[in-house]
Amino acid sequence: MYLMSFMDRGNIGNAKLQGLTTQLNLTGNQYNIALTMYFIPYCIFECPANLVLKRFRPSIWLPGITVVWGVVMTLMGLVKTSDANSSQIIEGIITVAVGLIAFLVLVDFPVTEKFLTPEEQAFVIWKKRYDNSSVGEEETFEAKHIYQAFTDWQVWIHILIYMSLAGPLCGITLFLPTIISDFGEFSTPISQLLTVPPYVLATIVLGFFSYYSDKVTMRSPFILAGQIMCLIGLSINIANVSHNAKYFGTFLIVAGSYSGLPGIVVW
Repeated sequence: MYLMSFMDRGNIGNAKLQGLTTQLNLTGNQYNIALTMYFIPYCIFECPANLVLKRFRPSIWLPGITVVWGVVMTLMGLVKTSDANSSQIIEGIITVAVGLIAFLVLVDFPVTEKFLTPEEQAFVIWKKRYDNSSVGEEETFEAKHIYQAFTDWQVWIHILIYMSLAGPLCGITLFLPTIISDFGEFSTPISQLLTVPPYVLATIVLGFFSYYSDKVTMRSPFILAGQIMCLIGLSINIANVSHNAKYFGTFLIVAGSYSGLPGIVVW
């Protein structure tokens, strides 16, 4: 579900290259405004949406919002003016299908799942609460948790660390096709295809980081490595260097942001 969500929101960068701006008569900063208007409600509603999980079953809430999201994305293909965001591909229909399947297979909490024996349920609950290698997460909602989150200095530091990679990740996702196209050396189909190799490298680096982060039971060194990769890649792309060097820099930005951000999330 997360993969489909990210593909759906990221494909506007590819759609821009395929004629989105000309078909919708976007001028000036209208494309950037469209991107910004997505992230404003995203940020506002992300925390409340997570809190809803404490009130409703995850197996209902998560597939439900996935289906709704897929329907919205599908209908955006009908947009003909700049008054609303637009996106490709029949891709939204795939998201709807994934959401419907999730209704059937997504589980809720250990204590409610019938495929676990009572002994297995007790073990999982114990592990969540008392095992030092597991996060002690409560499944009920309490107002004091909100207060504790806002008054914990570690939360605010974590937000800054998260932003350090979330910004580059969202930026490169939405503008990578345009960056490559602006080199002026490739046709639109080739520019689209050249966006793939950086993500292949990111997948490899992510697997490497994930495996060894668990193996040494540390997160911060791998997050720092991702930040350094982003820093070098962004520095290359704002420098007066060749297009080949800038393309190499995009590899570092994509690999650094995509491999470092999951470490922050689980941290």
